[in-house]
Amino acid sequence: MAKLVQIEGLEAGTPLEEAAGKLLPPLLGDAFARELAVRSGEAELGVHDMRVAMKRFREMFRLLAPALPKKKHRRHLEWIEELNDALGAV
Repeated sequence: MAKLVQIEGLEAGTPLEEAAGKLLPPLLGDAFARELAVRSGEAELGVHDMRVAMKRFREMFRLLAPALPKKKHRRHLEWIEELNDALGAV
């Protein structure tokens, strides 16, 4: 099982826009931290871990849609979906 990503400074009363700024960067960073493993000889393990991390990021990105400008959200969701498709099913 993938380890949890620690998010600093997030509380129940945090406004949604602020929460998006705190949640999304660490989740995306966690996904791309697996890039070297994907490109190295350990590709199978790296791809699985990156799939899981990207799917976590994608779902959080979808949940936070109300906090983001619609055009920006739609544009970013396109490349997120393309990357998820390229990595394959979990």
